[in-house]
Amino acid sequence: MLFKETEQEKGFESYAKNLKERVENKNQEPKKLAADFSIKDMSGYEIKLSDWKGRVVVLNFWANYCLPCAKEIPFLNKIWRETQTDDIIFLAVTKDSPLVVQRFAQRQKEMFSFSVLPHAKELADVYDVNLVPTQIVINKKGEIVHRETGFGGNIDKLKQVVLEELKK
Repeated sequence: MLFKETEQEKGFESYAKNLKERVENKNQEPKKLAADFSIKDMSGYEIKLSDWKGRVVVLNFWANYCLPCAKEIPFLNKIWRETQTDDIIFLAVTKDSPLVVQRFAQRQKEMFSFSVLPHAKELADVYDVNLVPTQIVINKKGEIVHRETGFGGNIDKLKQVVLEELKK
C-alpha cells in the first residue's frame, strides 16, 4: 500500500523479484568445504577436523561475556544428548583462555557436556565468526551445510539440520 501511494510499486516488485532470485540461487550454490583445523581442547587433547571426516560436526562459537551464549548451553546439551552417537561431534569454540573458561563454568548452573576449545581466535577468524553465539554444522563430506548466528530461545532449526545430516 505504501509503495502504491508513493509510486514506488514497480521498484518494489523489481526489488522483491531480485531478492527471490538471490535466495533461490544461494540454495543452489555448491556447499563450501569447511577449513581443516587443529587445536587443543581444555584437557590438552588435540582436535583435528580432518580426523572426523564421515561424521557430522557442530561448532558452537561462544564467549564468556555473552548472555545468549550462556542461555543456549542447556539447549545445546539437550541436542547433544539426543543425538549422541559416534557419527556426530559437538565442539564449543571460544576465544577465551582456559582460565576464563574455568571461571565461567564455576558461575554456570550448567556447562557444556562436550569438548571446549579455548584460545580459538584463529579458528573464529577462519570461519569468519564475528558474532556469538554462532553455530556451524559440517556434514559428513566436510561441507558447511548450516550457519546461524544468535539465540532466540530455541534451536529447533539446528536440531533439524543435525538430524537430517545424520540420516545421510
